[in-house]
Amino acid sequence: MLDDNYTERGLYLFDEQIGYRFKPNNSGIRHQTDDSPHLTNSLGLLGGRELDPDPAVRKVLVLGDSVTYGDGIPFDAIFVSRMQDIAGPELQLVNGACPGWNLEQQIGFYEAYVERAGWNAVVFCLCLNDFVEFGWAATPQGNFDWMMLESVSTFDRLRLKYTRNRFQSSKETGPLFRHDDACMLSWQSGRVASCLREHLSPFLKSSSRPPVIVVLLPSRYQFDALGRGAPTETALSPQHQVNNFCTAHGIACLDAVELLTQVDEPFPESSDIFLAGDALHFNDAGHARLAEALWPALREELSASTGDERSE
Repeated sequence: MLDDNYTERGLYLFDEQIGYRFKPNNSGIRHQTDDSPHLTNSLGLLGGRELDPDPAVRKVLVLGDSVTYGDGIPFDAIFVSRMQDIAGPELQLVNGACPGWNLEQQIGFYEAYVERAGWNAVVFCLCLNDFVEFGWAATPQGNFDWMMLESVSTFDRLRLKYTRNRFQSSKETGPLFRHDDACMLSWQSGRVASCLREHLSPFLKSSSRPPVIVVLLPSRYQFDALGRGAPTETALSPQHQVNNFCTAHGIACLDAVELLTQVDEPFPESSDIFLAGDALHFNDAGHARLAEALWPALREELSASTGDERSE
């Protein structure tokens, strides 16, 4: 991640405002792949394609972390790329995700580097680990790395242990026990709402911001718990907190679990849609099914928010 790493794996550069971001106008090998090409345009957005100068082409920025970036998956197979194929040339869906980013960094990147690009809408794809604080910190080996700075107090550790024990005590919620700390913190009372108030609320108050749509992306263990019959209010508690915030602020919120189960009833097997042994990242089939399930709902919201029936 050093600025002077110009190998094909040197995709990132240090950034004082948001920690790190992709190098603009760069090519290399995609994160967590062996040979899939990585390309960025002059703004550091994925795919290498510049923004279409034609004002008739509506431009939608999709922000997120490694799930939206598509860890381990070729660029053309990511759900954002697949939705672009469906949408056609009158809509440009631009993938502005970056592995490891939380919500604060996604907003920071937008405000610092791409705010003036003339977006017709911004889509935030949120995962369970997007509501924690990250920063440069010393590792046990004595060097510095980009690490989660949460769960350092004894009180936080006790709260996490209590939540894990509560999940583990039931066969239905047992899979939720396997989440790492960054994801598990999203079940803490007030955690998600506090993060949204601190970071997304000010963004929504900006008079110059485009329409906002939030997409909620699930974990493997949430699917496993729901497949065992876990109550949705427990298994999907973080998503419900985000949805409540969005409802209160009048912005669209699309829950991928709900959309996927409308297409694939009953709940899909997690092994069919997630990378092997991975808690958060979709496999090729998962990206395809997510694009199929998400696009109709996203198209409808884009049409409503932009007042342009061409999304239909």
